[in-house]
Amino acid sequence: MAQESLVLRDIMKAHTNWVTAITTPIDNSDMIVTSSRDKSIIVWPLTKDDAQYGVPRRHFPGHSHFV
Repeated sequence: MAQESLVLRDIMKAHTNWVTAITTPIDNSDMIVTSSRDKSIIVWPLTKDDAQYGVPRRHFPGHSHFV
């Protein structure tokens, strides 16, 4: 059996507090959606570039509690 390992590709910064969830839509593996204690959701398209692995495309602030 082959051994699998995780590789750190980038540190994507946009939230101002702890990230509470990370998900990817089932039909689009080149996108990540994150939620945070900063009461916002961010949609990240993955560029997979060496300089920046993903960039925040949509920011949904204004929730009344952390998401």
